[in-house]
Parts: sequence; C-alpha cells; structure tokens
Amino acid sequence: MTNTYATFTKRMMMNKLCLIWRNTNGYPLMDVARTLPLRRKNSKSPKTNEALWQVGVAIKLSLLPFLKIYMKIYSQKWYNDQLGTCDNTIKTDGCFLVCLSMLSEISPPTANRMLKDEGGYWAGCMIWSTKAAPILGLDYKPTVYRDPGVLCVAETDHYKNQGFGQHFFIYENGKRVDPLDTAPKWETNTYHIVSYRLFSNPKPMAKEYDIKSELNTELKKRDKNFDEEKGDDHKKMAKILKAERGLMELSAKVVRTLEAEIAVLKNEEKELHKDIASLIKEKTATNKVVLKQITIISNLEEEIKKLKSEEKDYKEINAFDLGKWRFKIFTKKEDAADDKTS
Repeated sequence: MTNTYATFTKRMMMNKLCLIWRNTNGYPLMDVARTLPLRRKNSKSPKTNEALWQVGVAIKLSLLPFLKIYMKIYSQKWYNDQLGTCDNTIKTDGCFLVCLSMLSEISPPTANRMLKDEGGYWAGCMIWSTKAAPILGLDYKPTVYRDPGVLCVAETDHYKNQGFGQHFFIYENGKRVDPLDTAPKWETNTYHIVSYRLFSNPKPMAKEYDIKSELNTELKKRDKNFDEEKGDDHKKMAKILKAERGLMELSAKVVRTLEAEIAVLKNEEKELHKDIASLIKEKTATNKVVLKQITIISNLEEEIKKLKSEEKDYKEINAFDLGKWRFKIFTKKEDAADDKTS
C-alpha cells in the first residue's frame, strides 16, 4: 500500500461488506478487479503525504474478523522541523520520535512540540522514554531483548555501515514499518534487532486499518500460490474475482427474479381472496332468494291443497265459450239445493 491507513466506512450490499477507502479528492485507488492500490505521484507536500490515501475493495463479511487495527503511518522524510532544541531535524534524526507518533496517533511536529515543551527530551533532542510516554498518552515498560510478540518500537543497527549506529522502527510479529522510507508500509522485517522498546497505546486505535496482509490472506484462499509481487498473479486473481463477482451478480439477479415472482403470486393471492369473498357474498344473496322462493312455493302448495279440498263442495251449473276461452260457472252445492227447493 502507498499508505496503510484510511478512514473506515462500512456499507451492507447484498451479501458483502464494502470497505471503501478514498483519497482526499474522493477518488478510489483500487478497482474491484485489482488487488493492490494504484501508484500515486510522489509529492513534496507534507499535507499530501499525510493525506488518507485509500483503496476501495468489496470484501465478504467473513473477512471482517481478520481485520487488525494499526496506527497511522508517518515518514520522517516528510518533516524538516527542528528536532527538540538540537540543530538536527525530524527528517534526518527523528526516527524514534516518528515511531512514537505512529503509536500515539499524534503527528510528528505536534509530538515534537509536546516533548520539547513538557520535558520529554534530554540533551536537546534525546527522547526520555519514561517521561515521553505519559506526555504522548502512551504506556511504557522496560526494554526487552526477545521478541515480545506485540506492537512495539524496535532498535536496529542495520544502518551502522552507513554511519548510523542506531535506528528505530515499528515492529510486530516479523513485520516492520520503517519511518526512514519515503512511503513507509508494513513489510517483512529483514533488519537485525538489538532491542525492543515496549510502548503501547492504552486507547483503542479504532479509526485506521491496515488491510494489506489480511487481504492477501483472503486472496490466497482463492489461489494458494498468489504472489502480490507478480503481475501475472494479479491478472489471474482479477479473473477469479471477476468470475466471483459475476456469480454474486447472477445470484442477486436470481434472487430479484424470485422476489418479483413472489410479489406477483402475492398479488394474485390477494385477488383470489377478493374473488372468494365476492362469491361467498353472491352465494349468501342467492341463498336468501332461494329461501324466499321456497317459502312462496310452500304457500302456493298450501293454497292448491285448500282449493282441491274445496272443489268437491262445488258443482258446474253452466258453461259457455268466449273466443278461444271456455268458461264454466260453479256454485256451492248447498246454494243449488236451495234453488230447487224454492
């Protein structure tokens, strides 16, 4: 990475957690099909060098537990400020100061001023560890000479042949960040280590993340022979990620299609419920009509029975035709008997 720190933003998308890093202009420095950030132009501006250069890459949720929190990364080459009260500068002799700046997450110029104002230096620009630690908000334990297995400041004599008998860098579990580099980053340590200075930040360093090693671990799950230094491996990995992204997009498309079909079925179900309710309502109304007709028929049958029972009490006394119609005149038998008698 160009710089291994960046603000962390998470956003849920389908089955992914998106870790999005962008530079100060808002442009992402990594395409989803790439595995390492694009190179940026060198700049002499400390503000540019200290900017939060970021990469944008979509990583599955399974990668989240492997994220390790690291400090901001600075290079002593970025600062020409006077170191303490000596004639030296942070750029030439500020490796120890810059290491403490990374651990405390305080910029080197600010940390330099704090140590100078509050008595963290002795002999002008030599850092007094026991005093410097509380000034910068750090915890400090005595120097050890075996790998402590934790984030710390390591002393090396790696540059003694170049006239520098002592140099400091950040170290943890075989990895280092050398503040003497113009663009420092986490890399495998090859320096001989003389001692380990146990400074630590008691506050949670929750704003910046180094993702390179974790990302490489995740990529090697897809190709165990992946080598970040080989361009051909990057092309191969790009194809793997592209295919994986294609499968995810296909899955998403299938899910969207199924969701659409489910929505249609739910609408059809609602319409069916409406139709059933309408049919039930119509059936209820029909049942009422049928009951009414049954009642009418029953009444008519009663009338017919009554008429039939009364028919024997009448006799025909006359008949005549009127057009197509024939009429008969009946009278009660009792009335007919009365007529004869009279």
